[in-house]
Amino acid sequence: MLCSSSSSRESTLTAAEDETPGSASLVGRLLLFAQQPIASDARAGCSLRRAVELGVNHIDTAGFYGRGAVRANELIRTALTPYRDDLVIATKVGPLRGPNGVPSEQATPDQLRGPVEADLRSLGLDRLELAYLRVGGMGESIAERFAVVAELRAEGLLRHLGVSDVDAAQFAEAQAIAPVAAVQNRHTGDTALGRLSLVGWGFSGEMIVCPEKLRGGHP
Repeated sequence: MLCSSSSSRESTLTAAEDETPGSASLVGRLLLFAQQPIASDARAGCSLRRAVELGVNHIDTAGFYGRGAVRANELIRTALTPYRDDLVIATKVGPLRGPNGVPSEQATPDQLRGPVEADLRSLGLDRLELAYLRVGGMGESIAERFAVVAELRAEGLLRHLGVSDVDAAQFAEAQAIAPVAAVQNRHTGDTALGRLSLVGWGFSGEMIVCPEKLRGGHP
């Protein structure tokens, strides 16, 4: 199928080139799914394929991204399988859709396995390259929930773990349980998290990434 040149402007995809020294091996070019209306599945698929052709090698998504019957993970699978060996697909678990279909609830520790397995199915993968625990609020303990995703990593369902929307104390909790390969936060000027850049971590938009911990490639 031929893709028109306008398709990348009319889908929900946002591409951003990472120019942070030292982190290009992780992100290269980053593609984010935004929760906005999609012109059509076909145009979204064209945007995805064209982005990868142009060098995007890190796609950020989540099982709860989408509008109506359209789901980001299914679009990615339809457009990009078989996946390139150097492509990192990062997803998130934690938020659950409420009765109105909007992510408004948080998964309990006992509920976290379900979204991970759902992401594996919807993306057509045997293992998720990177999975973030998306935290519902700063200031609360995430230890019990992060321990669950660490167990899923030990089972081989996840390769790398990340945390999202965390404060410094929550980040420290996670690090004490299992290696943290990436943090995805809005930039808030949190100096404790900012100091990560001094120990080999690099910034890319909303992401704080450790390039030494995360590499592309599928088993």
